[in-house]
Amino acid sequence: NGVMTLAGPNGEHYMLVALLYNAGTINLANGNLLINYCGYNNGALFNAAGALLNFQHDASIDISSNQFGLCDPPFNNSGTIRKSGGTGTSYFYAPLNNSGTVDVQTGTISFNGGGDLKGTLQSEGTGSLVLATNIYNSNLIPLVLDANLTSTNAFLQGAYLEGTGTISGVLTWNSGGFGEGLGTPTVGTNGVLVLAGVNGTDYPLSLTLY
Repeated sequence: NGVMTLAGPNGEHYMLVALLYNAGTINLANGNLLINYCGYNNGALFNAAGALLNFQHDASIDISSNQFGLCDPPFNNSGTIRKSGGTGTSYFYAPLNNSGTVDVQTGTISFNGGGDLKGTLQSEGTGSLVLATNIYNSNLIPLVLDANLTSTNAFLQGAYLEGTGTISGVLTWNSGGFGEGLGTPTVGTNGVLVLAGVNGTDYPLSLTLY
């Protein structure tokens, strides 16, 4: 039944250098959460089943610049990650290992750190999801999509997708591609995949798409 609210000034970073296990509610009201996992730091965030991580504005989950490509901070979600406030973008620069639910009610959540996305990815109303370029090494490092993607406003925008996920909503493919031969993603019965890139540019499909 615990509640922790991050309410610092917007644009400031608040550092997590040890494991934080959330079984209740974490509200990001103002400021960005920075997970530091390098050197002597052991920052990690585990959102347990039944727990809520609630973005109440356009906050981001950031990492220290010296971590890029060196030590990926653990960020595991078995509960719910929700964006309930802000009309801009909340960025995930930490790799997300998701087995729960990501729910975007307003604004945008952009995955920029890679990870393994299982569970459910959904958006409501004007909310949107962006599967973006992986900042760690190159955009050829895949984002594993094993989730049920039910968003009607989802965008493949630089990521290279692998996995066995199902597109049950609408995924607009602007850039990036599908995999390096691993996984069999599915466009479901009611799913729509829209290739909407630049004319004359090739978009790679390097695995089996059902």
